[in-house]
Amino acid sequence: MSSAYYGEIDIEKKERIATFEQWVLKCFDDYAEAQDYSPGHLRKLSAIAHKQKLDGAIATELDGFFNNPFGAEFEKYVADFYFYPLAVQSIPNPNHKRSVEWNFKSSIVSSVCNIVLARLGKDYAFEQALARLEFQLSNPESDVELAVPNWKLAEIEQELDGLSTEQTQQEISRKEYFSDDYDRPFLKPEPEKTAILAFSLAQNKEQAEKVLALLFSPVSVRYSIYTPHVSREFQSRYPEKLSPAQYLGVDALAALHIFERLKEFNLDSRENTVRLLELESLGGGLLFNTILTDRYPEYQKFRCLALDWLYEKTQLPAEEALLRLARYATQNYPDVRLTGGRFLVAAGRLMEANKEFNTVSEEDLNNTCRFLCSISDLDPNETRAEVINSLQAIDPAAVGQLLDYTQRYCDIILMSLGLEEAIPFYNWIEKHTRSPVNTPIDVHDARKVIALAGKPGQDLLKVLAASERYERSVKRLEAVQGVTDKNLKALLSRFSQEHIRLYGLLPIDNAEDLAERYRYFKRAGKEASKKFGRERTENVREAAKAGLQNLVLNAGFQDLVEMELVVEARTGDQLQMELAIENYEFSIVIEQHQPVMNISKGGKSLKGIPRSLKKNEALQSMLATFDQLKEQSKRYRTSMENLMIRGGKLSPQQLQAAVELPVAKSILGSLVFRTSGEVVGIPDDDFKSLLTLDGQLIAITEPVQIAHPIELFDDGTLSDWQDTIVARAICQPFKQVLREYYLMTPEEHKEVDHSNRYLGRNVNTRAFAAVLTTRDWRVDGELGECEAIKSVTPDIVGTLALPDVENYLTEDESTCLGTISFEKNSTTLDLAKVPRVAFSEFMRDLNLVITAGSGEN
Repeated sequence: MSSAYYGEIDIEKKERIATFEQWVLKCFDDYAEAQDYSPGHLRKLSAIAHKQKLDGAIATELDGFFNNPFGAEFEKYVADFYFYPLAVQSIPNPNHKRSVEWNFKSSIVSSVCNIVLARLGKDYAFEQALARLEFQLSNPESDVELAVPNWKLAEIEQELDGLSTEQTQQEISRKEYFSDDYDRPFLKPEPEKTAILAFSLAQNKEQAEKVLALLFSPVSVRYSIYTPHVSREFQSRYPEKLSPAQYLGVDALAALHIFERLKEFNLDSRENTVRLLELESLGGGLLFNTILTDRYPEYQKFRCLALDWLYEKTQLPAEEALLRLARYATQNYPDVRLTGGRFLVAAGRLMEANKEFNTVSEEDLNNTCRFLCSISDLDPNETRAEVINSLQAIDPAAVGQLLDYTQRYCDIILMSLGLEEAIPFYNWIEKHTRSPVNTPIDVHDARKVIALAGKPGQDLLKVLAASERYERSVKRLEAVQGVTDKNLKALLSRFSQEHIRLYGLLPIDNAEDLAERYRYFKRAGKEASKKFGRERTENVREAAKAGLQNLVLNAGFQDLVEMELVVEARTGDQLQMELAIENYEFSIVIEQHQPVMNISKGGKSLKGIPRSLKKNEALQSMLATFDQLKEQSKRYRTSMENLMIRGGKLSPQQLQAAVELPVAKSILGSLVFRTSGEVVGIPDDDFKSLLTLDGQLIAITEPVQIAHPIELFDDGTLSDWQDTIVARAICQPFKQVLREYYLMTPEEHKEVDHSNRYLGRNVNTRAFAAVLTTRDWRVDGELGECEAIKSVTPDIVGTLALPDVENYLTEDESTCLGTISFEKNSTTLDLAKVPRVAFSEFMRDLNLVITAGSGEN
């Protein structure tokens, strides 16, 4: 199609245009007999056409366009009429004649033609669309398409009549034809609509490539202030040469439509995507926003590319551009990530520059570096070696700080620092850094890792010492190596929580050092309660528990129970169990696992301590022993019950240590033990043998386990042991053989993976919360999805749904219980696969809740 194509239309085409035009006018006349051309009716027709609602009751209003007299030639008639607007005689283009009536008529006809061609058009319509688009792009300043219409010139002349020359020039400048009220002086269909339709009409990849090549032919049009669609805001930001598509206003809507069609023909390459992003950048960000939004997961692979393009497009200084990009992306598209190691390098340079000039706030610096370092992948056009070389040109201290923001590319960062040999050591540190703050550290394992890392490991610790993220881990590794804070004693006296944990990691000098630390951890919580409020006291207690666990591993014990028995057994002979002062005699005996103090004078028992002796130093020492035994009684009851529940074992050496502790001997001597060889019995007086039901004494030669009633039930000996305990009047420190146990019900076998045993039961919330707290449960969740959760084994979690709890447990007077389930590694377990002891103890806890917290009680 030549630049003079309007004057060279062949006779056959002209006839089709004239015939179709007359038929369209007749459709309007027929419609007007029943309706009128009032704006309301015309708007309705226009809305019908635009929304493409061509079925149902309103279809009759457009029946004329589909019950047409043109038959198989209909496509040619519509295409000729639509793509050769100047050949149309009676229905003027809206940009050449302004009137309310004809604007609506023309819009309706234009919309309906567009719909018809999109539905029925094939090769002929495609060729006509391509020809018109080619003319528009090849003749951007043609009088035919871009001249100011005569009606507009006449309007301007009329308005300027009578004005002075100076006023006239100002008015002409103000009323340039690209102003807001007339910014598209193109004949319809405009280039962007023609482009959309051309892509819609494309039947194959070859045709789509023709349109693509036409839109993005080499830049050849000089940038002009008269480019109609380019706002003044962008005039100073873009080069003088634009692609034809940019120049003629193929806008954001067209770019999005083209992008969708390219995907259909597998033409959505990186190059074409960038082209379309460039295309729409002049008129909006529809494609850009569509790619980045979560509503279109099929565009996910282009998200990184879109943000990369945005960064490269900016004309701002690098530092400001990075800050703005991070702020924009994190606020609007928090899940979208950049692509390319160059952003790691940019973060390093930003860190280096700010270290020298301190021009960026700490918050902005952290947010920007975190965003830049969270790249999804390296750019296909860059290599790891190139990124490493670029990082090596930056201050090593600044590069090291990038480890605060990315762990995925730690190898690149460490290699740029010459610390590739320390990568395994870094991975070990990172694993412990991610762990909860009170997670214990195996000191012996840590020392092995440090030794294997060698000098590179020590250099890595120096790099990480300046890191906020790794500060805690570095301090702990230094403690393992014997590096002590010079103010440690003062910090421990003030109950600094991290230093309490560190205290358990320092090398142990001797048995006295071990005992001193053990005693500190034991009393820390009680002493803290005298100084601090409830919350901080609880934090100190948790830190002391963590420090004690660190000490257990540091000293080489298997568990806390073993260390308690061994350390306290060493001081067992120092316990003052008897004392005589003047004519008074004092003695401590163990009755039912509790210390009892007997006081007498001249063989006569007294009820209390004489007032004259209350401040006696020797008696104070004995009272301290009494308090120590009371604390041991409570602690050993709990620890032995937990040992039974989790199936822990006691070695023969631990049992012998217990003999030296009066309370421990009393507690353990009343429990039923079992060996791996299924020998079940009660310890004899010296804890060297087990006394079985039939009276045999079997030597203890291996670790033994406190028997759980379910295990005795499975053996068929539970009732016999219950009879024996009762007959011998043995007072057990906690319920063992007389303990409630719970088996799966027939209903639970049918439900397979959940239990409704307590579904719908209402319990008193305060009592409920108290029981859960003492039994190591926690309540989690929000928005009506709260759950009570307990770890029943190291890798299995039991869950009780609380359907009526919305935010926190104690907000209502009563709480309704829901469904019970168990999970392992976030996967729901069948109830039958939950260990029987764990299942029973979980249900026992809930039965305690029902008993203590019944809503009806």
